[in-house]
Amino acid sequence: MREQFSKSIAWSGCSNGLFTVGSFRKGLEDNRNNIIMDFKGIWQGICLPKIEIFLWQLLRGRVLVKEVINKCGLEQISDIGCPFCEYELETIDHAFLHCRWSMFVWEECMNWCHNRNFNGWFEGWRGCCLSPKSKKIWCSLLFAVSWTIWKCRNQLVFEGNRLSTEQAINMIKFRIVWWFKHFKKGST
Repeated sequence: MREQFSKSIAWSGCSNGLFTVGSFRKGLEDNRNNIIMDFKGIWQGICLPKIEIFLWQLLRGRVLVKEVINKCGLEQISDIGCPFCEYELETIDHAFLHCRWSMFVWEECMNWCHNRNFNGWFEGWRGCCLSPKSKKIWCSLLFAVSWTIWKCRNQLVFEGNRLSTEQAINMIKFRIVWWFKHFKKGST
């Protein structure tokens, strides 16, 4: 019976397979880009919970764009191009930031410097120091733009209906006004 339990788990962070705090620290330093983010800025109650969950999933790289679907093996998609520009691979960063269509929507709504990835946008957004009312608008923009890009993308992919950037921007404005009307009590 003892022989059944003699197998052990080896720590991959060290060549001898034994866990040490030093090997753990080195592993963290080697994977600096993969450090767990602080997501508490998402849960603000300024929009519907499903949109907060969507943004959380987006920041975790779990939104089902074509690249993620193929990597997960959920379905093999032969056309993995971006539905907006039909040129680049549809990754999260491309679909939500780097695609010309999405980039124009962001620029019109936020007019701030570009970051290399979506997590960079989130950190920049979270670090702003504004008046309480301005901060509410600023916070709602990240949710509204991200959600609207996703909804426009899905309308194009599943219904073949391509919305213009102007229509997307109008949807963003509508969402923000609606959220302020319905979520103004109790939110920060």
